[in-house]
Amino acid sequence: MVPEGEKFLITSFIDVTDEKSVKNFIGVALESFDSIDCVINNAGIGLYSKFEDVDLSNFEKLFDINVKGVFLVTGD
Repeated sequence: MVPEGEKFLITSFIDVTDEKSVKNFIGVALESFDSIDCVINNAGIGLYSKFEDVDLSNFEKLFDINVKGVFLVTGD
Protein backbone atom coordinates (compact mmCIF):
# COMPACT_ATOMS: atom_id res chain seq x y z
CA MET A 1 0.00 0.00 0.00
CA VAL A 2 1.23 3.49 -0.84
CA PRO A 3 1.83 5.73 2.21
CA GLU A 4 -0.75 8.49 2.75
CA GLY A 5 0.13 11.68 0.91
CA GLU A 6 2.64 10.02 -1.42
CA LYS A 7 2.13 10.43 -5.17
CA PHE A 8 2.98 7.70 -7.65
CA LEU A 9 2.47 7.01 -11.31
CA ILE A 10 1.87 3.61 -12.89
CA THR A 11 2.54 3.16 -16.56
CA SER A 12 1.78 -0.06 -18.32
CA PHE A 13 1.22 -1.55 -21.71
CA ILE A 14 -1.85 -3.78 -21.73
CA ASP A 15 -3.97 -5.40 -24.41
CA VAL A 16 -7.05 -3.17 -24.32
CA THR A 17 -8.99 -5.72 -26.38
CA ASP A 18 -8.53 -8.44 -23.75
CA GLU A 19 -11.00 -8.08 -20.87
CA LYS A 20 -8.93 -10.29 -18.55
CA SER A 21 -5.79 -8.22 -19.16
CA VAL A 22 -7.64 -4.96 -18.47
CA LYS A 23 -9.35 -6.27 -15.31
CA ASN A 24 -6.05 -7.67 -14.02
CA PHE A 25 -4.28 -4.32 -14.46
CA ILE A 26 -7.14 -2.41 -12.82
CA GLY A 27 -7.09 -4.88 -9.93
CA VAL A 28 -3.37 -4.42 -9.38
CA ALA A 29 -3.74 -0.62 -9.49
CA LEU A 30 -6.62 -0.65 -6.99
CA GLU A 31 -4.75 -3.02 -4.64
CA SER A 32 -1.81 -0.61 -4.64
CA PHE A 33 -3.62 2.73 -4.52
CA ASP A 34 -7.25 2.19 -3.37
CA SER A 35 -8.50 4.45 -6.20
CA ILE A 36 -7.62 5.56 -9.70
CA ASP A 37 -7.57 9.32 -10.16
CA CYS A 38 -6.71 9.55 -13.84
CA VAL A 39 -6.56 7.22 -16.83
CA ILE A 40 -4.84 8.12 -20.08
CA ASN A 41 -6.36 5.65 -22.49
CA ASN A 42 -4.50 6.43 -25.69
CA ALA A 43 -4.61 3.13 -27.55
CA GLY A 44 -5.83 3.49 -31.10
CA ILE A 45 -5.21 2.61 -34.73
CA GLY A 46 -6.33 3.92 -38.09
CA LEU A 47 -6.93 2.44 -41.50
CA TYR A 48 -5.68 4.56 -44.36
CA SER A 49 -7.56 3.23 -47.35
CA LYS A 50 -10.86 3.57 -49.11
CA PHE A 51 -13.75 2.20 -47.07
CA GLU A 52 -14.67 -0.30 -49.78
CA ASP A 53 -11.10 -1.66 -49.74
CA VAL A 54 -11.10 -2.50 -46.02
CA ASP A 55 -11.54 -6.19 -45.30
CA LEU A 56 -13.63 -7.35 -42.36
CA SER A 57 -10.72 -8.64 -40.27
CA ASN A 58 -8.97 -5.25 -40.37
CA PHE A 59 -12.21 -3.44 -39.58
CA GLU A 60 -12.84 -5.76 -36.60
CA LYS A 61 -9.30 -5.12 -35.30
CA LEU A 62 -9.84 -1.34 -35.59
CA PHE A 63 -13.20 -1.57 -33.83
CA ASP A 64 -11.82 -3.80 -31.06
CA ILE A 65 -9.00 -1.39 -30.24
CA ASN A 66 -10.71 1.96 -30.81
CA VAL A 67 -14.16 1.16 -29.39
CA LYS A 68 -14.06 -2.01 -27.30
CA GLY A 69 -10.71 -0.96 -25.75
CA VAL A 70 -12.10 2.38 -24.58
CA PHE A 71 -15.17 0.65 -23.16
CA LEU A 72 -13.16 -1.99 -21.28
CA VAL A 73 -10.67 0.47 -19.77
CA THR A 74 -13.01 3.30 -18.82
CA GLY A 75 -16.40 1.60 -18.62
CA ASP A 76 -15.90 -0.49 -15.49
